[in-house]
Amino acid sequence: VALVAVVVSGFMGGGWPARCDVRQWFVEHRRLSRALATEEGARQAAQQAVVWIVARMDSLAGAAEYKVAQVTLGIPRIVVQGLAPMVIAEGIRLHSRARSLLGWLIVGVELTNAALVGVVTVGLLALPAPTGRALFGGTWAGARPLILSYGVACGLIGVSLPAQLGPKCLGNAALAARARVPLAPVPPAAVAIGIALGGVQAGVAGLACASGVDMAIMNWLFWRDYRGSLATRAVVRRRLGSRHRA
Repeated sequence: VALVAVVVSGFMGGGWPARCDVRQWFVEHRRLSRALATEEGARQAAQQAVVWIVARMDSLAGAAEYKVAQVTLGIPRIVVQGLAPMVIAEGIRLHSRARSLLGWLIVGVELTNAALVGVVTVGLLALPAPTGRALFGGTWAGARPLILSYGVACGLIGVSLPAQLGPKCLGNAALAARARVPLAPVPPAAVAIGIALGGVQAGVAGLACASGVDMAIMNWLFWRDYRGSLATRAVVRRRLGSRHRA
């Protein structure tokens, strides 16, 4: 889809980047490209590993119920992920023009994501059983008990995502990539431990716990870098002010 978008935008814009410019861009950004590709690969692998672990340790029926819970909360997840490009663009603008507002942007998006997931989760829990069976078939009976834990996991992921985007706004995109790769095995491991202790419901609860760990670490990394950026800017302003007075 992304490749098609690039081709279509090239035709609509009536121009293409020069070959030498493209080559130079890849040379300058090859290290960052590898880091981001590794981050995305680790994230996708962790998601698929969770489904495989549920199917292997519980049953195929348990995996189907997990997928139903995943699908029902797909709309807020799409919105949360769709906000990412806008957050990066606006965050970069604020970082260069009104750096003190960047933190408020991240907090605002985090709260918006959490509220959206919370509303959808409550709506799914209130869904009458006949309606759930009509929409999702016989798997709804087993999927409904997973909704609350999976909704908590999605809400925590929604809070974690803006913090992952924050370092990109600060010009330190590799930081989030370096942090995400070591954290990728945590969700599958938490799901496996939960299933071993109490079945698929405990496994999804383990996923929620792992999402909480990810959220805490990514927010800590962002706010550490963000405060350092504000402190650096304040020092630069004081030095410039003292030079002007001199």
